[in-house]
Amino acid sequence: PPRITFISKPGCPHCARAREMLNKRGDRCEEIEMGSNGISYSTLQAVSGKGTTPQVFIDGQHIGGADELAAWLAKSK
Repeated sequence: PPRITFISKPGCPHCARAREMLNKRGDRCEEIEMGSNGISYSTLQAVSGKGTTPQVFIDGQHIGGADELAAWLAKSK
């Protein structure tokens, strides 16, 4: 199974959509929530190059946000 990590922030509707897509597939994932454990916007920007949430990584590869995740999942069926 793929190793999936995504960075989210509380109350983000796009994060909820990404979480739902991953749960539907039955994929386990590590969710890192901004605001906890020292994760900040500057950390998000440094790691992903983007300042928006969610940012999804699959097997260490940066996929992007919820729309990019949907496209990746459609391709990888």
